[in-house]
Amino acid sequence: MGFKNGKIIRTNGFTPIDLNERNVQEIFKRCLADKNAAEKKVANLFPQELGWSKEADEIVYFDRTKLAKDKKSIQFLYGQVASWHQKSMTTTLTPKSVSHKYTGEVWTRNNGIIMEFLFLGNAIGIITPFNKIYNNAAFVPTHPTLSPNDPKFPEWWAKHKIAWEDRKR
Repeated sequence: MGFKNGKIIRTNGFTPIDLNERNVQEIFKRCLADKNAAEKKVANLFPQELGWSKEADEIVYFDRTKLAKDKKSIQFLYGQVASWHQKSMTTTLTPKSVSHKYTGEVWTRNNGIIMEFLFLGNAIGIITPFNKIYNNAAFVPTHPTLSPNDPKFPEWWAKHKIAWEDRKR
Protein backbone atom coordinates (compact mmCIF):
# COMPACT_ATOMS: atom_id res chain seq x y z
CA MET A 1 0.00 0.00 0.00
CA GLY A 2 1.15 3.53 -0.70
CA PHE A 3 -0.40 6.95 -0.88
CA LYS A 4 -1.33 9.12 -3.82
CA ASN A 5 -3.21 12.37 -3.40
CA GLY A 6 -4.13 11.25 0.12
CA LYS A 7 -5.64 7.98 -1.11
CA ILE A 8 -4.33 4.50 -0.41
CA ILE A 9 -2.80 2.70 -3.38
CA ARG A 10 -2.95 -1.10 -3.45
CA THR A 11 0.21 -2.88 -4.50
CA ASN A 12 0.81 -6.37 -5.83
CA GLY A 13 2.64 -8.44 -3.25
CA PHE A 14 4.86 -5.96 -1.41
CA THR A 15 3.63 -3.24 0.94
CA PRO A 16 6.08 -0.40 1.67
CA ILE A 17 6.29 0.51 5.35
CA ASP A 18 7.65 3.43 7.35
CA LEU A 19 10.76 3.05 9.49
CA ASN A 20 9.37 3.42 13.00
CA GLU A 21 9.51 1.66 16.35
CA ARG A 22 6.26 -0.26 15.90
CA ASN A 23 7.19 -1.70 12.50
CA VAL A 24 10.66 -2.77 13.67
CA GLN A 25 9.28 -4.41 16.81
CA GLU A 26 6.54 -6.24 14.91
CA ILE A 27 8.96 -7.71 12.39
CA PHE A 28 11.51 -8.60 15.07
CA LYS A 29 8.94 -10.42 17.21
CA ARG A 30 7.37 -12.13 14.21
CA CYS A 31 10.74 -13.47 13.00
CA LEU A 32 12.07 -14.77 16.31
CA ALA A 33 12.56 -18.53 16.38
CA ASP A 34 10.45 -20.59 18.70
CA LYS A 35 10.71 -24.28 19.55
CA ASN A 36 8.70 -25.14 16.42
CA ALA A 37 11.09 -23.42 13.99
CA ALA A 38 12.23 -25.93 11.38
CA GLU A 39 15.40 -23.99 10.64
CA LYS A 40 17.04 -21.23 12.65
CA LYS A 41 19.21 -18.32 11.56
CA VAL A 42 21.74 -16.97 14.06
CA ALA A 43 22.41 -13.24 14.38
CA ASN A 44 25.42 -12.12 16.39
CA LEU A 45 26.45 -8.46 16.48
CA PHE A 46 29.25 -8.64 19.07
CA PRO A 47 31.29 -11.84 18.58
CA GLN A 48 34.36 -12.66 20.65
CA GLU A 49 36.50 -13.01 17.52
CA LEU A 50 36.04 -9.27 16.88
CA GLY A 51 37.25 -8.30 20.34
CA TRP A 52 34.07 -8.45 22.40
CA SER A 53 33.88 -10.20 25.76
CA LYS A 54 31.99 -13.43 26.21
CA GLU A 55 29.22 -11.46 27.98
CA ALA A 56 28.76 -9.24 24.91
CA ASP A 57 28.52 -12.27 22.62
CA GLU A 58 24.71 -12.06 22.48
CA ILE A 59 23.05 -14.29 19.93
CA VAL A 60 19.50 -14.01 18.63
CA TYR A 61 17.84 -16.91 16.85
CA PHE A 62 15.40 -16.18 14.08
CA ASP A 63 13.06 -18.51 12.22
CA ARG A 64 14.66 -18.75 8.77
CA THR A 65 11.30 -19.12 6.98
CA LYS A 66 9.72 -16.12 8.71
CA LEU A 67 12.87 -14.07 8.14
CA ALA A 68 12.76 -14.88 4.42
CA LYS A 69 9.14 -13.71 4.24
CA ASP A 70 10.06 -10.37 5.85
CA LYS A 71 13.40 -9.84 4.10
CA LYS A 72 12.08 -7.25 1.64
CA SER A 73 10.36 -5.32 4.42
CA ILE A 74 13.58 -5.27 6.45
CA GLN A 75 15.53 -4.10 3.40
CA PHE A 76 12.91 -1.43 2.75
CA LEU A 77 13.25 -0.17 6.32
CA TYR A 78 17.04 -0.09 6.05
CA GLY A 79 16.69 1.88 2.82
CA GLN A 80 15.23 4.73 4.91
CA VAL A 81 18.33 5.02 7.12
CA ALA A 82 20.38 8.15 6.43
CA SER A 83 23.56 6.13 5.76
CA TRP A 84 21.90 4.38 2.83
CA HIS A 85 21.16 7.71 1.20
CA GLN A 86 24.79 8.81 1.32
CA LYS A 87 26.75 8.18 -1.85
CA SER A 88 29.82 6.62 -0.20
CA MET A 89 30.27 2.89 -0.77
CA THR A 90 32.54 2.68 2.28
CA THR A 91 30.01 3.91 4.83
CA THR A 92 30.12 2.20 8.18
CA LEU A 93 27.51 2.50 10.84
CA THR A 94 27.26 2.71 14.56
CA PRO A 95 24.25 1.80 16.69
CA LYS A 96 23.46 5.51 16.97
CA SER A 97 23.75 6.21 13.23
CA VAL A 98 20.92 3.80 12.31
CA SER A 99 18.54 5.86 14.43
CA HIS A 100 18.57 8.67 11.83
CA LYS A 101 16.28 8.60 8.81
CA TYR A 102 17.19 10.10 5.45
CA THR A 103 15.03 13.10 6.39
CA GLY A 104 17.28 13.89 9.37
CA GLU A 105 14.55 12.75 11.74
CA VAL A 106 15.46 10.46 14.64
CA TRP A 107 13.02 7.56 14.33
CA THR A 108 13.89 6.10 17.77
CA ARG A 109 15.98 6.83 20.82
CA ASN A 110 15.20 3.42 22.31
CA ASN A 111 18.41 1.36 22.39
CA GLY A 112 16.48 -1.89 22.65
CA ILE A 113 14.64 -1.20 19.40
CA ILE A 114 17.86 -0.09 17.72
CA MET A 115 19.39 -3.43 18.72
CA GLU A 116 16.38 -5.33 17.35
CA PHE A 117 16.79 -3.45 14.07
CA LEU A 118 20.53 -4.23 13.96
CA PHE A 119 19.95 -7.93 14.71
CA LEU A 120 17.43 -8.09 11.84
CA GLY A 121 19.95 -6.47 9.50
CA ASN A 122 22.65 -8.91 10.59
CA ALA A 123 20.31 -11.87 10.16
CA ILE A 124 19.53 -11.02 6.53
CA GLY A 125 23.18 -10.29 5.77
CA ILE A 126 23.19 -6.54 5.21
CA ILE A 127 25.14 -5.70 8.38
CA THR A 128 28.38 -7.28 9.56
CA PRO A 129 29.04 -7.82 13.24
CA PHE A 130 30.53 -4.84 15.11
CA ASN A 131 34.28 -4.56 15.47
CA LYS A 132 35.22 -3.65 19.07
CA ILE A 133 38.34 -1.69 18.10
CA TYR A 134 36.43 0.64 15.77
CA ASN A 135 32.98 0.24 17.37
CA ASN A 136 31.33 0.09 14.00
CA ALA A 137 30.01 -2.37 11.45
CA ALA A 138 30.01 -2.39 7.70
CA PHE A 139 26.92 -2.85 5.60
CA VAL A 140 26.06 -4.14 2.21
CA PRO A 141 24.31 -1.16 0.66
CA THR A 142 20.70 -1.69 -0.24
CA HIS A 143 18.69 0.60 -2.45
CA PRO A 144 17.65 3.86 -0.74
CA THR A 145 13.92 3.99 -0.12
CA LEU A 146 11.43 6.61 0.95
CA SER A 147 8.87 6.38 3.70
CA PRO A 148 5.29 5.94 2.47
CA ASN A 149 4.58 9.01 4.64
CA ASP A 150 6.96 11.17 2.59
CA PRO A 151 5.16 13.60 0.24
CA LYS A 152 7.63 12.54 -2.49
CA PHE A 153 6.75 8.86 -2.03
CA PRO A 154 4.06 8.49 -4.75
CA GLU A 155 6.37 9.78 -7.47
CA TRP A 156 9.33 7.76 -6.14
CA TRP A 157 7.20 4.59 -5.83
CA ALA A 158 5.96 4.91 -9.39
CA LYS A 159 9.58 4.69 -10.55
CA HIS A 160 10.78 2.00 -8.13
CA LYS A 161 7.84 -0.29 -7.32
CA ILE A 162 8.78 -2.89 -9.92
CA ALA A 163 11.98 -3.58 -7.96
CA TRP A 164 10.00 -4.24 -4.78
CA GLU A 165 6.81 -5.90 -5.89
CA ASP A 166 6.64 -9.57 -6.65
CA ARG A 167 6.33 -10.10 -10.38
CA LYS A 168 3.70 -12.52 -11.57
CA ARG A 169 5.01 -15.06 -14.07
